[in-house]
Amino acid sequence: MRTTLLAILLATLLVPSPAAAQSARGGDEAASVVDPRLAEMNVWLKIIQPKLRASTYLWPAWERVTPMPGDGRVPMPADIWSGMPEAKAWQDWAAANQPLAKALGESKDCLALAVPYGTQGVSDSARAAGLLALPGSAVGEAAFPYLQALRGIAAYAVLEMQRLGAEGKFDEAFAVGIDGLRVVRQAAQQRTALEKAVALELLVSSLEAHRCFMADHLDRIPLKTMQRVALKEYPFIRSGDGEKLKRLEMPEGDVTMASMMFEETFGADGQPTAELFAARFGAAQASDAPLTRFGAAAQWRTVAGMHGSSDASRQRMVDVFDDWWRRWRMPAYDPMNEMPSEYSRLNPVRYAAVSLLAAEMERVFRLRTRVAAEI
Repeated sequence: MRTTLLAILLATLLVPSPAAAQSARGGDEAASVVDPRLAEMNVWLKIIQPKLRASTYLWPAWERVTPMPGDGRVPMPADIWSGMPEAKAWQDWAAANQPLAKALGESKDCLALAVPYGTQGVSDSARAAGLLALPGSAVGEAAFPYLQALRGIAAYAVLEMQRLGAEGKFDEAFAVGIDGLRVVRQAAQQRTALEKAVALELLVSSLEAHRCFMADHLDRIPLKTMQRVALKEYPFIRSGDGEKLKRLEMPEGDVTMASMMFEETFGADGQPTAELFAARFGAAQASDAPLTRFGAAAQWRTVAGMHGSSDASRQRMVDVFDDWWRRWRMPAYDPMNEMPSEYSRLNPVRYAAVSLLAAEMERVFRLRTRVAAEI
């Protein structure tokens, strides 16, 4: 039986305030700080040898990549086509960064992307390139700057596939395209729901791009090539159960992250602190809509007066994730999935913080089903 989420959560109560924000500062000071909770989130990396971590090959190649075109916004793979904005600039960017294709090939059989949490053990060059995961240091994707590189890698794989396909090099085109799919799938092994959701969205979008690529060149792709990728490549980019470190694991790191947030927003008496609720949860709620932040902050000040205690909130978080952990291993159409979940039964005011912090998991469940359908 796995270590229970409750045991993990209780362990986090014995350590001081998180150092994730300190880690975000970088430099020698950050390198010397090891938050026990980040160490807990990194335990899974200990069973993956460096040679089986995709980041071992991808990060050195990404550090040498030329700047991406435009304002840095990376197109989703399914939005990449000859008529998109700055299409020529993106095609030239892909053509100019061939070492990235080699790194994708070296990474395709790895077990996970394996990005560690915090700065401990991260090279100076990787820090400078923003190839970091710093949970608790910021709101949303800003706490995981490496995701920008992951978006770039997913876009590169599709761009290069399209470039090679236009030249009639279909074996090479499918090779780089499928290597890209495998690496994005490996990124979905990260331990937080937000990281997993971003990776699964990129995988869904990439698979859509592959279908469009095949439809565009259906009369030119050799039959043997199509048979090979259909029977021996796509079916093995799995989203369901299987051997450990090959199946898609549930992102249990969110329980640790929630504990960090609770420590920062509840007082010594275990009751919510209104201003901290407004600052932290208001910012989290308004992360995708900054203009609503003042209204969100006012809402959370009110919620703080009616919210459950720290202990009660932690217990609800554990209950929610234990329920999701049971559902995670069930087939998509198992009758239990039709029953109300612990998350759906949360009081939306008394446990508003739990509801907000756990919301990303619902997105992960939906995306997991979507990936299976896409494959």
